[in-house]
Amino acid sequence: SLSLSLSLFLSFSLFFSTFCAAGRKAKEVTEEVLARRSEMARKRRLKQQKQQEEMKKQTVQKLITKQSTRRKDEEKEREVSRRILGPCERYLQTAASVSLSYPVEMHFPLRSQPPIQPPLPVHCSAPGCAAMKKYSCSSNGHPVCSLACYKVMRPVTGPGKA
Repeated sequence: SLSLSLSLFLSFSLFFSTFCAAGRKAKEVTEEVLARRSEMARKRRLKQQKQQEEMKKQTVQKLITKQSTRRKDEEKEREVSRRILGPCERYLQTAASVSLSYPVEMHFPLRSQPPIQPPLPVHCSAPGCAAMKKYSCSSNGHPVCSLACYKVMRPVTGPGKA
């Protein structure tokens, strides 16, 4: 009975060893299969290395292109500023003073003029009022100082209008 149970156990384990967990028969690994797998792994590694090298090249190329473009842009800006600026006026405002400077070869473009006088103050046009103007009457444009003067100056245009 012991030999029978041992032989059953061995046959059962042999049966299980030939099948995978999913119930499929396990594939036998031969030298040819191992060689094929190692060759595929080597090809994957080579492909990965080539991709990394290509990415490095592209990154370097982008950086070089970006730097050269930036240099070209800076040179263009300098050239344009040299052409446009030439001799120029300079306005300087500090806490102590304000100054306007012109180049020596440039004549001062403004002629000397007398200062402009501020406008004289306008008084209210309502009879008997000497206050300063704050508003203008909407109907006739006369200067008024308050709502009371506005009502006096505005003509009555119809019934219900005050």
